[in-house]
Amino acid sequence: MTTLRRLRVPMAIFVVVIIGHWDPEAPGTGHHSFGAQYGGTTALVTYALLSSGVSYQDPRLSKAIQWLSETEFKGVYAVALRIHVWAALPEKFMPKLKEDMYWLIEALHEVDTGGHAFSYTPDMKDY
Repeated sequence: MTTLRRLRVPMAIFVVVIIGHWDPEAPGTGHHSFGAQYGGTTALVTYALLSSGVSYQDPRLSKAIQWLSETEFKGVYAVALRIHVWAALPEKFMPKLKEDMYWLIEALHEVDTGGHAFSYTPDMKDY
């Protein structure tokens, strides 16, 4: 049995489990449903489903993608996860990817030991 073939069954189980436990009607809910990393869970699940082969046009994902595109993110980890979503989508989503990349670049700050680092949010300056 080829590696790809062996991966299809676990991937199908993964998709069923994720979709079965994720509410696309309320994509901002869950562990990161508040605070600095608001939206991170939705970005992670959306990226996982896209990576497993679920189409971005699937109604269960299209609602989440719309929510991701309309929601202001404030945390570095959440924005970085959303960049993965944009990168997994067709070319028409590249402006969103660029917008988030510029946001991350602006979130970098210098550290006392030299170089640059990220904090959880752009306004946190002590690393």
